[in-house]
Amino acid sequence: MTEKENIKYVQLPKYFDVRWTEFTYSLLFGILKNWRVLVKYFIFNRQNNIKDSKAVDFYKILTDINKLKLLCFLADLGYLYTRFQKQIQSDGLLIFDIEARKDGLKKNIEQLTNSPLIVGWEYMLTQEIVTEYEPSTDTTKIKLK
Repeated sequence: MTEKENIKYVQLPKYFDVRWTEFTYSLLFGILKNWRVLVKYFIFNRQNNIKDSKAVDFYKILTDINKLKLLCFLADLGYLYTRFQKQIQSDGLLIFDIEARKDGLKKNIEQLTNSPLIVGWEYMLTQEIVTEYEPSTDTTKIKLK
């Protein structure tokens, strides 16, 4: 399916206990980066009557706009934590710098509640959403570009 349609995807990360934040961010990144491939796969399963209840559930999650927004928010939050984790593990960091880095992280997290991370996943999602109002049924459809 992916070769015919020329779809690119990224491999999901391997699990490592030690770096939970980095793994979680990488997993969310992989899911979001592969979003189109995953949705096409689940649609393909449904069109070919392949019975898989987990695939149906994943499809519902990936196509629910509120869950997709939450996934994007969590990916942006994971990005901030992963970056913080790398900063405090760097050789160039002094013990005196940790407080300032922690305060910077807290400030960035507080900003996420008001507006999306610039060029983050939530920001990109807002740029990709197209809403269409159908007067005949009085409904609004949400689509991605």
